[in-house]
Amino acid sequence: MAVEESVFNSKKDMPLILRITKKLYPILEKLLTKQAHIWAVDKFSTPFHFPPKSKELGLLDSAELYSHSYKAQDVQVYEWNRGSDKSVLLSHGWSGRGGQFWALIPQLVNAGFHVVTYDALAHGRSAGKKTHLWDFQKIIEQLSIRNKGFHYIIGHSLGGVAGALALKNRAKAKGLITINSPSISKEMIESFVSTINGSESLVKYFRTYIEDNFGVTLEEYELLNVVPQLLKAEIEVSIIADKDDRDVPFRHSEVLKSQNPSIDSFFTQGYGHNKLLGNQEMIDFVLAKLI
Repeated sequence: MAVEESVFNSKKDMPLILRITKKLYPILEKLLTKQAHIWAVDKFSTPFHFPPKSKELGLLDSAELYSHSYKAQDVQVYEWNRGSDKSVLLSHGWSGRGGQFWALIPQLVNAGFHVVTYDALAHGRSAGKKTHLWDFQKIIEQLSIRNKGFHYIIGHSLGGVAGALALKNRAKAKGLITINSPSISKEMIESFVSTINGSESLVKYFRTYIEDNFGVTLEEYELLNVVPQLLKAEIEVSIIADKDDRDVPFRHSEVLKSQNPSIDSFFTQGYGHNKLLGNQEMIDFVLAKLI
């Protein structure tokens, strides 16, 4: 998953490794095109690993923990209020972790919900070093089967896309809420390619790689295509987005809303991509949808 260049205010703000990559990658791609493209796909599948913040630790320690086996690797799952008959799944985004929902989880528990979240492969306390969107999707499907469906699935960023794809397939839920989720797959690929200063041929390679390895086109796996299918299946869909998100441009939510005017939406400004998760007005919107 890409980190947009606009996140950095200047070249000096970029990590040194990224500045070096931007300078050297065009040379590598020109001289050793195939190897350069394989390397780029590998990096695209390798999330950054960020440890939980102090405000997350107490919450995570209060959870009921278990390891879910996926591809013979342990996925860390967290649960609260297991006795409730209404379950809500929270799915984090790329380079995220379940604890990022630290502000939402206690309020869902206080409202009587059984709350489930997890650290995806290569994220948080789970095993692995590499993963991709389809792993997120399959894990959500398996957790849905384990819990006999969810009342709602709530996903941040890539987690929202994974939730939609899971509901299109085997997962069950009354509704889906996405938070700062991308809706146009090609633009996210182009963002990553731009970050490493790759060429248009790399964008084409990504498209071919996805089609050859997963049997789908980029367009089949984007919210612009999936959301209408969920609505047709009478699954409620709501979108939340911040106008100052520099990781996923707000235009993604505008286009999704314009093409699906029946979906409910809540837009904010000034919080960006991750801080929105702690916004109380956003949480109030979520609680109103669930209760």
